[in-house]
Amino acid sequence: MQHVSRRFQETGIIGVVYWRSDGTITYCNDALLEMLGYSREEFERDGLDWKTLTPPEYEPMDAQAFAEMNDLGYCRPYEKAYRAKDGHIVPIQIGSAYWEGTTDGGVCWILDCSERKRAEAERDRLFSAEQIARREAEEANAAKDEFLAVVSHELRTPLTAILGWAKLLKAGPVTPAIQGRALETMERNAQLQARLIDDILDVSRIIAGKLALDRRVVPLGDVVEAAADSLRPSFRDKNVQLSVDIEAGLPPVLADANRLQQVVWNVVQNALKFTPAGGHVGVHAFRRSATEVALDIVDTGQGIKAEFLPRIFERFRQADSSATRVHRGLGLGLAIVHQLVTLHGGNVWAASDGPGRGAKLSIELPVSALPVVRPEVKARRARAHRLDGVHVLVVDDEPDIRELVSEILSEHGARTTVVGSVDEAMDVACRDRPDVVVSDIAMPKADGFDLIRRLKNLEGQHGHPMVVCALSALATPQDRARIRAAGFDAHLSKPVWPDKLVETVFRLSSAGAEAEPVPLSEPA
Repeated sequence: MQHVSRRFQETGIIGVVYWRSDGTITYCNDALLEMLGYSREEFERDGLDWKTLTPPEYEPMDAQAFAEMNDLGYCRPYEKAYRAKDGHIVPIQIGSAYWEGTTDGGVCWILDCSERKRAEAERDRLFSAEQIARREAEEANAAKDEFLAVVSHELRTPLTAILGWAKLLKAGPVTPAIQGRALETMERNAQLQARLIDDILDVSRIIAGKLALDRRVVPLGDVVEAAADSLRPSFRDKNVQLSVDIEAGLPPVLADANRLQQVVWNVVQNALKFTPAGGHVGVHAFRRSATEVALDIVDTGQGIKAEFLPRIFERFRQADSSATRVHRGLGLGLAIVHQLVTLHGGNVWAASDGPGRGAKLSIELPVSALPVVRPEVKARRARAHRLDGVHVLVVDDEPDIRELVSEILSEHGARTTVVGSVDEAMDVACRDRPDVVVSDIAMPKADGFDLIRRLKNLEGQHGHPMVVCALSALATPQDRARIRAAGFDAHLSKPVWPDKLVETVFRLSSAGAEAEPVPLSEPA
């Protein structure tokens, strides 16, 4: 066998081939046949040709190997590939040498590299995935850092206005005009802060998967009109035209009306933000198909850069988060829109021809198979709620909140007692039975849930019902459910508007006994 042991060849895992320069394989061991998927019978009947087995792209490597063998009589091992019987490519490492005294034939040792190549490919894939994950994590961290910087700026800006005007009012007498301007500015900036906080809380609930929907059959046109009406003053102030086109006979959708209105409000307000004075924002609600209704919001604003368009609905993303950016806000509005539309089983996407060419945002929602049921709504009597003779116990560990709630209720005729703890509240409840208790929930030592349990026990002993309203910063659907289960008669979330507080206390008290029942909680 020309100095090669036949037994070694047949028992090894390395393929062995005797070849001729014209491509003929005169002998190969079983390891090579198994590597390529041929049987011994097929080889003995039809033979094999190493040139035919070699894909064309590897021919230059074979030519280089022959040049090396012509100089040395052998070539150093190199990597190439053979094509197996079933057509798949087998990566191999091959070393070859001429038979001594001839250049017309020789022997090859062939090692199957498939497992190594697979391992290398997997290693490269994992490395690439790790690099991508690292880059995405770094980008996400950078985006969050930018977001936190924007949050700090956006919260401090209205806070500066509130504190500045408060100090100015405190410094001494001012004219009625300046006082009115100060109060209007403080109220507007407080509302802005409340809206920013609501956006942050919404994103937190979305991330935690705790955003619940109260689905009902809702006329989409009514929701669109309500959102547009609330924004019309802002459009007038900025001199931007708003047009609303609602297709007649639009079918209803199964949705949370408040959340759907939030979606429309966010999108239209976002279009207004990026549309300059003299521009136009159009809202078109129409039926796209038998199963879908659609809403298009088109503006003539600054448009969207192509590279930012795919990321417009991502959290913590803004096209411009620099200190020199023109437009304020946290950049959470469209992220919330995307999540809310998805929760409703719909789709949302954005399109723009580029900077300066406006933008279009489209929303699709499935239609409801159920008809709209419009409950009869009793007209609310227009009257100022007076709380004359109503005794209200206010429980809150924050002195400023106690004083504010007491002042609001006292201005409407109530007699108020303010305390800072559950123990103090129980002393008042036992000594001087209040008509209504307004209590915070999160307090040190004993909280609002402890208070409601103790009041219910007191009620059981004396048979006199205790009416209790929760006034708390705990405002998630889970919080409201827990408050309802604990036995509170109503729930108001902080910050509370004075008229809402007065109305709720009025309806809980004997003074409002003739009025329609107060809802347990504010809408989400």
